[in-house]
Parts: sequence; structure tokens; C-alpha cells
Amino acid sequence: MLKCDAFKYTFGKSAFYLCLIKAKGLLGNYIIDAYDATDNRDGYQRKIQKSRAVKFADYLMKCNGSFNGTVLLNVRNPKALTYVKARNSDFGKLTINDKMCVVDGQHRIEGLSLAVKEGYSGNVSVPAIVTVGKDRNHEALSFLIINRTAKGIKTDLTDELIYRTIPNHLLTDDLKKVLSLSVQQTIGEFALSVTKILNESKDGVWFQRITMPEDRTSGNRTIRQSSFAYSVREAIKSCGKLRRAVNIGDIESVGKWLKDYWKAIAEICPIATSLKDAEGYVLMKTVGVTVMNRLFSRILDDAGEDPEISNFVDSLKKMEYLEDAAWRSKKGTFAKQGTNKAALDNIYNTLELQFDTSTQQ
Repeated sequence: MLKCDAFKYTFGKSAFYLCLIKAKGLLGNYIIDAYDATDNRDGYQRKIQKSRAVKFADYLMKCNGSFNGTVLLNVRNPKALTYVKARNSDFGKLTINDKMCVVDGQHRIEGLSLAVKEGYSGNVSVPAIVTVGKDRNHEALSFLIINRTAKGIKTDLTDELIYRTIPNHLLTDDLKKVLSLSVQQTIGEFALSVTKILNESKDGVWFQRITMPEDRTSGNRTIRQSSFAYSVREAIKSCGKLRRAVNIGDIESVGKWLKDYWKAIAEICPIATSLKDAEGYVLMKTVGVTVMNRLFSRILDDAGEDPEISNFVDSLKKMEYLEDAAWRSKKGTFAKQGTNKAALDNIYNTLELQFDTSTQQ
């Protein structure tokens, strides 16, 4: 049973209860009707993202944060809720004898739950709007309206607002983590982290093929970490989408994009990227990596907002010269041009011109 003070108001034919619920009364008395392909196909909520809940818990505990907006809860069984208005007051006492369904605010509530488990006070009050008698379909409709009509802030605008409005002394490392800002990474450090992801991804083209500082050079390791990371850094500098990822410390997305990009390259140039034959080609060496990672920003923009491997393949196919034979050591069109900066620029310009010409047609 949960009791709290509440203010009842109506909008149209619906009744709403605006109240403050103690954390210890809320926790354990709610359910999240999340979709699950196996166990709950009729659910409408997204599955909890643990990282988002942890960030809110950190905000409460480490940043002296608070609830500055209401959560939306629903009591499906009308008989499980009673409201008695106090005499000579606009407020009354709300009593709930059933678990409440979280319609909006699940990550904040889950974050609060994590915080309380870590010692955060259970006496804090959570502002909530409670509805009663709505079934799952009506809850789902409310969820969609809230989430579809609220326009999100673009990442680049968010970053600009943060750095323009929050003084440096308030922008602590803990708050940076909560806001998904990069705490320590320069572009160079970010590029090194991405390089490490590619070298450690068992399902990627570059698995254990980059010579890391602690590794010995071997036949399969065709490029040094410093050279690969340098090419990633140059790609980041030329692409707004990648720079925004650096600003928020989103190594995971950039690592996935670059891994899928090289998988797409391997589909088009399977011999030059294979473990068996790559040694006889320059695609997986400094020449090819420098050129192809330099093209990465162009291909990433062309492949769409959330690209898959197939999107990268379609974009790469716009460059007809991108084929195994062109990268063959000493004999290939690209390999014969050398390894100095002028040669790399020429290879890049050749491919970029083909890409631009094909895109404009």
C-alpha cells in the first residue's frame, strides 16, 4: 500500500493526480511493461538501458541532482486507488493498493532505485502524475505521444549549449560523464581508442592485424597502431559527425562504423584484405589505410544516418577503380605510385573524383 498527498485535477473526461511520492514508497511498487520478443510481445516500453539509469544515479549521488520533472504512472485497476479530499483544502490523500505502471520516466526511476541501493536517501520525494483505469493500449498511446511529440536536441547544439552556459568550475568530471561528454580524450586519444577496438574485434577485418606497442611485428600485422590512429584522426578532423562523437566520447559508435566500413571494403576487395593474400597488396598497409580512412568521412556521410555494411558497400561501389588489382604490390595502379605524400594525395584524389562524379549523376 502506498499513501501520499495529492492534488486532483481533470482534463476533459480524465482525472489526474499530481503528487510527491517518497522514493521508498515508489520503489518496489511499480512495473515497466517492456516489449520482449520472447516473454512480452504486447509490451510497449523500451527495455531499460542500464547505462542511462546509471547516469541518472550518478547525477543524483555525485552531482547533487534532483528530479526536475514529473514521471507518469498509471494504476490500471480503478478499485486499487482511492482519493479523499481534505476539508478546506485543494489537496487530499491518495491511497494505492496495486503496483503502478511506469508510462514515462523509467530510466529516472531505475536510476533512483540504483542510487538508493548504493545508500542514497529513500526519503526524497519524486514528483509524479498518476492516472487511473487506463489499460495497456491507452498507456502505450500516452507513451507514444510523449516520445513522438517531444523534439530532441541535436548533439552538436547540446554540446554548444553546455560549453556556453555551464561555468568550468561546475562542469565536473562526474557531470561530464552524466552528460556523455568526453572527460579526457583529445582527438588523438580518441583515435587510439578506436584503433584498439578494431584490433580487438574478433568479427572485424582488422582483428589482431595492427601492430600495437606491446606486439611484435608479424606477417598478419600490416600496419602500426600510430599510423592507423593518425589516419583515423585525420578523418575525424574532416567530418562533423565524427567530431560530435568525440565531443560526447562515443567511441562505441565510431568503432562500429569504421569496423563495418572495412567489412564493406573487404566485400569489394576480398583478396587484398584476406589473411592469406594481403601481404602481396598495399590496401591493408600504410598506403591503403591512409587513403581509405581519409575517404571514410565522405563515405560515412553518403551512407546515411545509421549506416549498415550494405550502405557502405553501395557508397564504395561508386568508385570503379576500387578493386583488388589496383592495390597489388608493385604492379597495381595505386601501388606503383609510391608511398610519399604526393602519391597518397594522388590516389585519394582519383578515388574522390570518381565518387563525386558518380554521386552527381
